[in-house]
Amino acid sequence: MNRKDNSTLTLSNFTSFLQSTWFLRVTGALWIALVSLCITVFGLTVYLFARYVFEAPQPELLEALQALKIPLGWHYGYNVAVYTLVFVVSAAVAGVLYWQRPYEPMVILTAVFLLCFGAYAYPLGLLDYMNSNAGGLVDVFRGLQLVPALLSWPLLGLFIFLFPDGRFVPRIFGGVLGVYGVIFAIAWGMFPQVFANPQGIMTVIVPLSTSVIFLGGIGAQWYRFRRVSGVVQRQQTKWFLYGFTIVALLAVAIVAGTAVIHANLSGNAQRLFAVWDQELVSPLLNVGYLCIPVSLLFALMRYRLWDIDWVINRSLAYAIATVLLIAMAVGTVLLFRAALAGANVFVAVTFSALPPILLFNPIRRRTQALIDHQLYGLRYDQHDLAQAKKPLAVVNVGALSGQMLGGYTLTDVLGRGGMGEVYCGERSKDRVAIKVLADNLADKEEYRTRFQREAETGMMLQHPNIAQVYGTAQQEGVIYMTMQLIVGHDLRQRLEQQEVLSFEQTLSILQDVSAALDYAHAQRVVHRDLKPSNVMLTGSGAVLMDFGVAKFDDGRTRFTGDGMIGTIDYMSPEQIMASGTVDARTDIYALGVMAYEMFTGRPPFEGGSGQVMFAHLQQPPPDARLVNPKITYAAARAIQRAMAKTPDERFSSATAFVAALM
Repeated sequence: MNRKDNSTLTLSNFTSFLQSTWFLRVTGALWIALVSLCITVFGLTVYLFARYVFEAPQPELLEALQALKIPLGWHYGYNVAVYTLVFVVSAAVAGVLYWQRPYEPMVILTAVFLLCFGAYAYPLGLLDYMNSNAGGLVDVFRGLQLVPALLSWPLLGLFIFLFPDGRFVPRIFGGVLGVYGVIFAIAWGMFPQVFANPQGIMTVIVPLSTSVIFLGGIGAQWYRFRRVSGVVQRQQTKWFLYGFTIVALLAVAIVAGTAVIHANLSGNAQRLFAVWDQELVSPLLNVGYLCIPVSLLFALMRYRLWDIDWVINRSLAYAIATVLLIAMAVGTVLLFRAALAGANVFVAVTFSALPPILLFNPIRRRTQALIDHQLYGLRYDQHDLAQAKKPLAVVNVGALSGQMLGGYTLTDVLGRGGMGEVYCGERSKDRVAIKVLADNLADKEEYRTRFQREAETGMMLQHPNIAQVYGTAQQEGVIYMTMQLIVGHDLRQRLEQQEVLSFEQTLSILQDVSAALDYAHAQRVVHRDLKPSNVMLTGSGAVLMDFGVAKFDDGRTRFTGDGMIGTIDYMSPEQIMASGTVDARTDIYALGVMAYEMFTGRPPFEGGSGQVMFAHLQQPPPDARLVNPKITYAAARAIQRAMAKTPDERFSSATAFVAALM
């Protein structure tokens, strides 16, 4: 146990170091410098390759193209198009990776590898131009391209064996092949001409070494996939594994095949084939390498590899909507001009732009909902979450004061919630609280169901820290429940007044709430909407309220309330996803979020509803000590464990969590 705790502490300290402001600033500056350098290399590559093709083409190149009847301009466009495609796709995926996880070593390694690899995948014919020219831009380019050259291939060798978690698996096999791959990759980066046009013994060493690295990488990855990876990690990495296998087999086939063909030719045929291989076949290998960033992008989008998908999710909806509406606008312009021959182009464009502008948000929202539900498997789309955060309009505030319900005279309004109002009801010396469902919600089935569920749960649960419900009824169209009158204010009001609670205050409140939760869980009831506004503070302690979206799961009855939305700020990852695994541990997650807020005065994740949702799904539980240094390590670590993404890693009970805080 001590060894585990010490390793956890070391890992936590290392994670905090990687997420520190100064570290992120330093790595951010280095990343910007690397991006700028790679963009410069890309621009110089396109320019110098044009000079090579049109100003100083090699006689062998002209002869080879003439033999295949390929125009010089087509050859240039083909090579530049392939290079641009590889660079743009690789750099885009690298940018998404770094933007989302600038503090995770494996993600940084992957981002740097992709960016440098995309910049270094230039047409091999450029080597001939560099070897035959010196001075000016050629020397500048030769110096600049050395950086991505020395980073791309060594990092590729590491990436093949370390993906996805940064460990060699199996350790000895992976370590040996990984070191061998790095050495080979450095040699390739420093002496590209030797590997691009192998001669003599190199015609055997190059294909053999390439085969060992790529096939060894496939073996290591499949071993990891079959023997080590869990179910979730298999889903996250399988598409990359397929893509990488295609790349590896393609690379081995092209390198080995061309080497064999080259060795069996002689004279002029061998010379022409070497040019075809360099100028026409090698770019196809670069296109094959696109399987790596493309399969990574798919794993990020579909299976939340490295928990990165917020930017992709938001960008996809806007990109799809924009493409659809641009196509609509172009089609409308053409139809408009065809219908009104000779119409002014400005008029046609102006009127054709109106429908896309008006339809952009509706189409974007529908696309976003489709992506959220179908691609990401979320239970709620982001529009639903945004609407749920808005308070429901309650009409006729205090309109029932003075009237009688169930033999009680309604007097003061004690509070107003999302579904209605709570009155003080008096009958002789008896005083109760009467919660009334608002008139404008009483005709909606989902709110009547939630109201009834809260009443039934409150009547079933008998605990001093749970608000007692005496009964529910309907009178002259008014739906209400009679409850225990609790004199006090809720935890949300206390937090607004004090912001940060003392350790003693927090511990006292959490002890009462945890006792209530453990009792409810023993009755097979999951609250599912635990938040400060549902905790009443009285002179004798804290009382848990509002079981309106509670889940009953006793093997006979199951009210899941899938149409109901709790509060996203306190919602567990499994509650966000369309999953049937929501159990008592989802309340422990929410209790951890509440504890963080009570200790620090702010929620652990902030931003819009969509950002908070993806933070619950992706971001590691924050260290409360970074906000409030007075918090003990034990308390901060307990909160992080309570907020673990996987339910199995959380505490087994609410009281166990509170005990770990001390």
